[in-house]
Amino acid sequence: MVKGDETVARALAPSACRGTRRGPYGVEILTSDARAARERLGADAVIDKATLEDVMILMAKGERHAA
Repeated sequence: MVKGDETVARALAPSACRGTRRGPYGVEILTSDARAARERLGADAVIDKATLEDVMILMAKGERHAA
C-alpha cells in the first residue's frame, strides 16, 4: 500500500498498480511490488503492508488497473 500525493501516483508504473483511491488528503495505491515502489519513491511516499480491509476497499471502490 503506497500513500502519497499525485506526484507519487504518476511516478509508479501503471503495471505495478492494482487499485487506486483518491481522497482529499492524497492517494492510496495498492501495488503488486512494494520493494520496487520503495526503491523508486524513497522518502516521497509512505509504504505500508496492505490489510485485508485495504484490499477489499480498493478492489470494490477504487479505480481498477489491468493486471
